[in-house]
Amino acid sequence: MLALTTSPHQLLPALVSLLVSRSSNTRFLSLKIVSDILLQVFKSVPSSSLSPPSSHNPRAIKQLPASSSSKSIGDMEPMRVRALVLKIIDQVLEKFDAILKDQDTITQRGLKLLNSLVDLDGPALVQRIKDHDLTHLLLEYFEAKKSNKSLHIMKLITSVAASARPPSMDTLVLCCKHSLVKGSLTLVQKALKSGKEWFYLPVLDIFYTLLLAAGSMSEDGKPVEITSKSKRVIQDQASLLTDAQAIDALMELTLVGVRPPKTNSNSKPSGTGIVHIGGVPSGIGLRPTSRAMLASGTASADRKADTASDLSNTTTTTLNPNTSANVRRLASQVIGILVEIFPSSHPKFFSTANLTRLGLALTSSTRNLTIKGGLRLVAGGDPDAHVQTSIVCAAWIMMANDSKRVQQVANFAVKCPQILRGLQEVGSAKVSSQVQKYASALAQMIGRKTPVHTRRLSNRRDRFH
Repeated sequence: MLALTTSPHQLLPALVSLLVSRSSNTRFLSLKIVSDILLQVFKSVPSSSLSPPSSHNPRAIKQLPASSSSKSIGDMEPMRVRALVLKIIDQVLEKFDAILKDQDTITQRGLKLLNSLVDLDGPALVQRIKDHDLTHLLLEYFEAKKSNKSLHIMKLITSVAASARPPSMDTLVLCCKHSLVKGSLTLVQKALKSGKEWFYLPVLDIFYTLLLAAGSMSEDGKPVEITSKSKRVIQDQASLLTDAQAIDALMELTLVGVRPPKTNSNSKPSGTGIVHIGGVPSGIGLRPTSRAMLASGTASADRKADTASDLSNTTTTTLNPNTSANVRRLASQVIGILVEIFPSSHPKFFSTANLTRLGLALTSSTRNLTIKGGLRLVAGGDPDAHVQTSIVCAAWIMMANDSKRVQQVANFAVKCPQILRGLQEVGSAKVSSQVQKYASALAQMIGRKTPVHTRRLSNRRDRFH
């Protein structure tokens, strides 16, 4: 930073020019120094939607006055500093093709820099990525590095995809043409096995953006106009999420950070733990916690000991509780939109494993809200409230007009009554009136088709109060 205060216009361009040096050590060190300086300076100046346009357009950047060359960063006006930094960023982006083809340590350093800049001012940096025609380069890197994707590339792809605007949705269409869903699903399934859970949020963000576009919806639920050509490409890609393995993975993510139910020492697994994720049977490939929950699904259905201390402890996860809750929220919202747009996905939600997950997601979200002091859903409210709403609405869409599926769930409730109990709890809770209405109606529909002794079983805990 000391050298920067003497001649910022000369030091940074000189360092940027070394990014194509023959020496890998020189390339790495120059990129590291440029990154450190750019991030420190960029953090110190205000972001603005009126950012200077990219220098990729020769007419866009005016030459800074010569008198500024002798000024330190501290003496310059904030917007003038910002214009200087953005000009240097443009110079780095011009060399990003070479950075992506460099050694992995250098590539990851470059992706980290770009991702950090996007975090500081997403609109300005994403626009610059587009101006320099880097979108397809990032997507080609994403597509080629299926076995070695980093969090940085995933977050960059998420930001680029989210920048798509109707009616053309050009950047999202470009993402779709580079195996966006297939690569992301592979990543999620590997993460479920390996425990690399930091990929969950950016991947779910991508799925959420894609499904909204496939349904011609904005985030607030309002319809948007999308060209028929773009919509066809987006819907073809989004339809990959209707695959059974994809739905298994999404349902699994609604349970991230949820504590498995305690079991009685004399109880035996009910056999509901047979799942198929990644083509591997018998629960292999699931998080250990979920295998425990699926195997012990029936044993804890009657326990009164679902206390706050029991539920406040989360399962083994690398994510903090807040991030885990947001993963559950996004996964349930993706499921809600998927069910609404693609009726062909409905049968896959009625496997034994997914019905168990559905019941566990309902009961855990309801109890988590109880622990937090209330069940009332407010605008932009608690993630568990969103889980509750999305799961109930998805169940209503799939079962409201299908008596065979209601009977299937009623038969399932004989051995694992959590889904019926979860609907009953939501139906009696202080939640959104529409959600409460759906939950109560579903509980009654299922209850009427469930043997009498099972209906009593699901309510037995009430007799202990």
